[in-house]
Amino acid sequence: MLKRLALPLLLLAFFGCTKSATNAASSSGARAIEPREVMGMISNGFALVVDVRENSEREDAVPKAVSLPTTLVVADAPEVKKLAAEVPKDKTLVFYCVKGGRAKVAAEKFAAQGFKTAYFGIDDWRAAGLPLDKIAH
Repeated sequence: MLKRLALPLLLLAFFGCTKSATNAASSSGARAIEPREVMGMISNGFALVVDVRENSEREDAVPKAVSLPTTLVVADAPEVKKLAAEVPKDKTLVFYCVKGGRAKVAAEKFAAQGFKTAYFGIDDWRAAGLPLDKIAH
């Protein structure tokens, strides 16, 4: 079990969720996106929003977001394959974490599979005063 988590944890430590990661350009096709643009995409049905924070971090969430923790994404867990199979390639997958670093990793992974992707940090969502759903634990 520990060996199975070693690579995901190493990647999390390396990429983290830093503000500088949100501002960096991505050569894979994943792009940083402003929260207000995401809100519009949600309203119009153009995007599926994916929360890549670990369950222990989730106290609130972007409305209509699905949860797919980064540890599952980097481990290429069955949940990742299921999401990839169910989402039409013309719909944008928008990933978020706290600041955007882990979301960028997930966005790049799905962009490499031919998806349109974007990423942001929930801290920016909060700063924009956009609505959040409370998570019941």
